[in-house]
Amino acid sequence: MMSSRSSLCWRGSKRSRWREGIIAYIRTKLGELPLTGSDVDAILVRAKERAVLAKRDQDVQVTDLEEAVQSFIDPLDPDLLALQELAAVLACSDRRYLPGRYQEADRSKLLEEFARLKLEAGRR
Repeated sequence: MMSSRSSLCWRGSKRSRWREGIIAYIRTKLGELPLTGSDVDAILVRAKERAVLAKRDQDVQVTDLEEAVQSFIDPLDPDLLALQELAAVLACSDRRYLPGRYQEADRSKLLEEFARLKLEAGRR
C-alpha cells in the first residue's frame, strides 16, 4: 500500500509525463499551424471530451489530442483572420495589450488595411 506522500509523488510524475507528451505533440504538429486562441481552445475541449467519453476523465492522452486535431476544421481563411486581428487592434485602447508590431504602428495605415480587407471579404 502506498503512503499518501508516495502516492502524491506518483501522481505528479504521471502528470509530468502526460504534459511532456502533450507538449511534444503540440511543438511538432501544431507549431506551424495558424491557429487562433479560440481554435486551440476548441481542440483542447474536444480532446477532453474524447477522454471523458472513454471514461478517462482525468487522463487526457496524446491520442485524444491527435484525434481532436485531425477532426478540426479551420472555419476561417487567413484574410478573414487578418481582418479580425486588425479589428481587435483598432478597438484596443491600451498599447500595453497590443502585440509589439502594433504598439507603434500608424493607425491610419491600419485603418486603410482594415478597410481593404473588409471590402475583399464582402466580395466573397
